[in-house]
Amino acid sequence: MMFSEPKAYASIQDQERLVGAFIAEAVDARASDLFWIPASDRYDVCYRSEDRLQTAVTTHGDWNYNTALRAALRQDVKTLVIGEMRDREIIETTLDAALSGHRVITTYHAGDIPGVYTRLLHQGMEPFLVASAITGVVSQRLLPLQDGSGLTPVAAVLEPDASWRSLVMEKPSLTRLREEIRKYPIADLADSAKHLASEGLVSETEFESLRDSLC
Repeated sequence: MMFSEPKAYASIQDQERLVGAFIAEAVDARASDLFWIPASDRYDVCYRSEDRLQTAVTTHGDWNYNTALRAALRQDVKTLVIGEMRDREIIETTLDAALSGHRVITTYHAGDIPGVYTRLLHQGMEPFLVASAITGVVSQRLLPLQDGSGLTPVAAVLEPDASWRSLVMEKPSLTRLREEIRKYPIADLADSAKHLASEGLVSETEFESLRDSLC
Protein backbone atom coordinates (compact mmCIF):
# COMPACT_ATOMS: atom_id res chain seq x y z
CA MET A 1 0.00 0.00 0.00
CA MET A 2 1.46 3.31 -1.09
CA PHE A 3 0.41 6.82 -0.06
CA SER A 4 1.39 9.58 -2.44
CA GLU A 5 1.18 13.35 -2.57
CA PRO A 6 3.57 16.22 -3.40
CA LYS A 7 4.39 16.65 0.30
CA ALA A 8 4.72 13.74 2.70
CA TYR A 9 3.29 15.18 5.92
CA ALA A 10 -0.34 14.13 5.58
CA SER A 11 0.75 10.81 4.07
CA ILE A 12 2.82 10.01 7.16
CA GLN A 13 -0.17 10.81 9.36
CA ASP A 14 -2.24 8.43 7.22
CA GLN A 15 0.42 5.78 7.75
CA GLU A 16 0.05 6.18 11.50
CA ARG A 17 -3.74 5.84 11.32
CA LEU A 18 -3.53 2.79 9.08
CA VAL A 19 -0.96 1.11 11.32
CA GLY A 20 -3.19 1.84 14.30
CA ALA A 21 -6.09 0.15 12.51
CA PHE A 22 -3.98 -2.95 11.80
CA ILE A 23 -2.92 -3.11 15.43
CA ALA A 24 -6.48 -2.72 16.69
CA GLU A 25 -7.70 -5.58 14.48
CA ALA A 26 -4.77 -7.92 15.07
CA VAL A 27 -5.68 -8.90 18.62
CA ASP A 28 -3.27 -11.83 18.80
CA ALA A 29 -0.43 -10.20 16.88
CA ARG A 30 3.04 -10.13 18.41
CA ALA A 31 4.98 -6.88 18.67
CA SER A 32 7.55 -8.34 16.26
CA ASP A 33 4.86 -8.77 13.58
CA LEU A 34 5.23 -5.08 12.70
CA PHE A 35 8.42 -3.13 12.04
CA TRP A 36 8.27 0.62 11.47
CA ILE A 37 10.98 2.83 9.95
CA PRO A 38 9.65 6.42 10.14
CA ALA A 39 10.71 9.11 7.68
CA SER A 40 12.18 11.21 10.51
CA ASP A 41 15.97 11.29 10.89
CA ARG A 42 15.96 12.47 14.49
CA TYR A 43 17.00 9.23 16.21
CA ASP A 44 19.03 6.12 15.53
CA VAL A 45 17.35 3.80 18.00
CA CYS A 46 15.30 0.66 17.60
CA TYR A 47 12.79 0.05 20.36
CA ARG A 48 10.03 -2.38 21.17
CA SER A 49 6.61 -1.14 22.27
CA GLU A 50 3.53 -3.20 23.04
CA ASP A 51 2.46 -3.28 19.41
CA ARG A 52 5.50 -2.71 17.18
CA LEU A 53 9.23 -2.70 16.66
CA GLN A 54 10.33 0.72 15.48
CA THR A 55 13.55 2.30 14.37
CA ALA A 56 14.36 5.80 13.21
CA VAL A 57 17.59 6.34 11.36
CA THR A 58 20.46 8.80 11.50
CA THR A 59 23.04 8.07 8.80
CA HIS A 60 26.54 7.42 10.11
CA GLY A 61 29.22 4.96 9.02
CA ASP A 62 27.71 1.94 7.31
CA TRP A 63 24.34 2.47 9.00
CA ASN A 64 21.77 4.26 6.86
CA TYR A 65 18.13 4.06 5.86
CA ASN A 66 18.60 1.17 3.46
CA THR A 67 20.70 -0.92 5.86
CA ALA A 68 18.00 -0.37 8.49
CA LEU A 69 15.42 -1.57 5.98
CA ARG A 70 17.44 -4.66 5.12
CA ALA A 71 17.88 -5.37 8.84
CA ALA A 72 14.12 -5.15 9.27
CA LEU A 73 13.62 -7.71 6.50
CA ARG A 74 15.74 -10.16 8.48
CA GLN A 75 13.26 -9.93 11.35
CA ASP A 76 10.20 -12.16 11.60
CA VAL A 77 7.79 -9.39 10.59
CA LYS A 78 4.51 -9.52 8.69
CA THR A 79 3.94 -5.77 8.25
CA LEU A 80 6.74 -3.39 7.29
CA VAL A 81 6.04 0.34 7.50
CA ILE A 82 8.56 2.46 5.59
CA GLY A 83 8.18 6.17 6.20
CA GLU A 84 9.37 7.23 2.77
CA MET A 85 10.85 5.64 -0.35
CA ARG A 86 13.71 8.06 -0.85
CA ASP A 87 15.98 6.75 -3.58
CA ARG A 88 16.41 3.93 -6.07
CA GLU A 89 18.08 1.52 -3.64
CA ILE A 90 15.37 1.93 -1.01
CA ILE A 91 12.61 1.70 -3.62
CA GLU A 92 14.01 -1.54 -5.04
CA THR A 93 14.38 -3.10 -1.58
CA THR A 94 10.85 -2.01 -0.66
CA LEU A 95 9.28 -3.44 -3.82
CA ASP A 96 11.22 -6.68 -3.38
CA ALA A 97 9.88 -6.94 0.18
CA ALA A 98 6.32 -6.52 -1.05
CA LEU A 99 6.87 -9.09 -3.76
CA SER A 100 8.25 -11.60 -1.24
CA GLY A 101 5.05 -11.55 0.79
CA HIS A 102 5.49 -8.76 3.36
CA ARG A 103 2.64 -6.33 3.86
CA VAL A 104 4.36 -3.02 3.09
CA ILE A 105 2.99 0.46 3.82
CA THR A 106 5.00 3.40 2.52
CA THR A 107 4.90 6.94 1.11
CA TYR A 108 6.24 8.24 -2.19
CA HIS A 109 6.31 11.73 -3.68
CA ALA A 110 4.22 12.07 -6.86
CA GLY A 111 1.40 14.30 -8.07
CA ASP A 112 -1.17 11.57 -8.72
CA ILE A 113 -1.47 7.82 -9.24
CA PRO A 114 -0.20 7.81 -12.86
CA GLY A 115 2.68 9.96 -11.61
CA VAL A 116 3.60 7.27 -9.07
CA TYR A 117 4.05 4.66 -11.77
CA THR A 118 5.79 7.00 -14.20
CA ARG A 119 8.30 8.14 -11.58
CA LEU A 120 9.06 4.59 -10.44
CA LEU A 121 9.69 3.50 -14.03
CA HIS A 122 11.75 6.63 -14.71
CA GLN A 123 13.94 5.79 -11.69
CA GLY A 124 14.84 2.54 -13.37
CA MET A 125 12.53 0.07 -11.64
CA GLU A 126 11.70 -2.98 -13.73
CA PRO A 127 8.13 -2.80 -15.08
CA PHE A 128 7.44 -6.35 -13.83
CA LEU A 129 8.51 -5.39 -10.31
CA VAL A 130 6.38 -2.23 -10.28
CA ALA A 131 3.35 -3.97 -11.76
CA SER A 132 3.53 -6.98 -9.46
CA ALA A 133 4.56 -5.48 -6.11
CA ILE A 134 2.05 -2.62 -5.79
CA THR A 135 -1.35 -3.75 -4.51
CA GLY A 136 -2.83 -0.32 -3.79
CA VAL A 137 -2.12 3.39 -4.22
CA VAL A 138 -3.77 6.34 -2.46
CA SER A 139 -3.06 9.80 -3.89
CA GLN A 140 -4.30 12.89 -2.07
CA ARG A 141 -4.22 16.66 -1.78
CA LEU A 142 -5.66 19.16 0.68
CA LEU A 143 -7.88 21.84 -0.87
CA PRO A 144 -9.39 24.94 0.79
CA LEU A 145 -13.09 24.67 1.54
CA GLN A 146 -15.16 27.16 -0.41
CA ASP A 147 -16.61 28.66 2.76
CA GLY A 148 -13.11 29.38 4.07
CA SER A 149 -13.52 27.23 7.18
CA GLY A 150 -10.48 25.03 6.57
CA LEU A 151 -9.15 22.33 4.30
CA THR A 152 -10.68 19.16 2.92
CA PRO A 153 -8.89 16.12 1.48
CA VAL A 154 -9.39 15.08 -2.11
CA ALA A 155 -8.25 11.52 -2.70
CA ALA A 156 -7.94 8.93 -5.42
CA VAL A 157 -7.60 5.19 -4.81
CA LEU A 158 -6.39 2.48 -7.15
CA GLU A 159 -6.44 -1.26 -6.52
CA PRO A 160 -4.58 -2.46 -9.62
CA ASP A 161 -6.34 -5.13 -11.67
CA ALA A 162 -4.92 -7.40 -14.39
CA SER A 163 -5.52 -4.80 -17.12
CA TRP A 164 -3.66 -2.08 -15.22
CA ARG A 165 -0.75 -4.39 -14.42
CA SER A 166 -0.49 -5.37 -18.09
CA LEU A 167 -0.42 -1.70 -19.04
CA VAL A 168 2.41 -0.97 -16.58
CA MET A 169 4.39 -3.86 -18.06
CA GLU A 170 4.45 -1.91 -21.34
CA LYS A 171 6.30 0.97 -19.61
CA PRO A 172 3.73 3.53 -20.83
CA SER A 173 4.09 7.29 -20.92
CA LEU A 174 2.54 9.55 -18.28
CA THR A 175 0.07 10.80 -20.89
CA ARG A 176 -1.17 7.31 -21.62
CA LEU A 177 -1.45 6.40 -17.94
CA ARG A 178 -3.56 9.51 -17.31
CA GLU A 179 -5.79 8.56 -20.22
CA GLU A 180 -6.21 5.02 -18.90
CA ILE A 181 -6.80 6.09 -15.27
CA ARG A 182 -10.11 7.62 -16.39
CA LYS A 183 -11.41 4.06 -16.69
CA TYR A 184 -11.07 3.86 -12.89
CA PRO A 185 -13.20 6.82 -11.67
CA ILE A 186 -12.19 6.71 -8.01
CA ALA A 187 -8.52 6.56 -9.07
CA ASP A 188 -8.63 9.86 -10.98
CA LEU A 189 -7.59 12.68 -8.64
CA ALA A 190 -8.93 15.40 -10.96
CA ASP A 191 -12.28 13.62 -11.18
CA SER A 192 -12.46 13.43 -7.38
CA ALA A 193 -11.78 17.17 -7.14
CA LYS A 194 -14.44 17.85 -9.79
CA HIS A 195 -16.96 15.95 -7.66
CA LEU A 196 -16.15 18.11 -4.62
CA ALA A 197 -16.57 21.25 -6.76
CA SER A 198 -19.93 20.03 -8.08
CA GLU A 199 -21.14 19.64 -4.49
CA GLY A 200 -19.98 23.16 -3.62
CA LEU A 201 -17.36 22.03 -1.13
CA VAL A 202 -14.44 23.53 -3.06
CA SER A 203 -14.40 26.27 -5.65
CA GLU A 204 -14.19 25.73 -9.39
CA THR A 205 -10.94 27.68 -9.28
CA GLU A 206 -9.38 25.16 -6.88
CA PHE A 207 -10.60 22.27 -9.02
CA GLU A 208 -9.20 23.83 -12.18
CA SER A 209 -5.89 24.58 -10.47
CA LEU A 210 -5.51 20.94 -9.41
CA ARG A 211 -6.59 19.68 -12.82
CA ASP A 212 -4.12 21.97 -14.61
CA SER A 213 -1.30 20.84 -12.31
CA LEU A 214 -1.80 17.30 -13.62
CA CYS A 215 -1.62 18.26 -17.29
